[in-house]
Amino acid sequence: MGRLDSDTTGTFIAGLVVGAVAGTVAVLLFTPQSGSETRDDVKQTGIVLRSRAGNVQEGIKDKGQDFIQSQKSRWELAKEAAEEAAAEKRAELLAKFEAARREGEI
Repeated sequence: MGRLDSDTTGTFIAGLVVGAVAGTVAVLLFTPQSGSETRDDVKQTGIVLRSRAGNVQEGIKDKGQDFIQSQKSRWELAKEAAEEAAAEKRAELLAKFEAARREGEI
């Protein structure tokens, strides 16, 4: 999975909102309709945009949860490797200490 970048996500959401607003304005300006038809279209567009925003929000939430889970997994692997390395080093140092004690150096 790729790295989740908050700047890219924010830019995407801003672009989505600007594009939706620009599209709505263009429709309102260039479509010859009566006022009630235009209001109905605006209402329908609002419904569609709300649905799309919800879908985008869910997608971002899912990606965020996936990212968090992958980072937790990476952390656990790193933690296990560090604990193993520490245990090996401890055993090595204890062995050296015991050898030095037996030889009377300590």
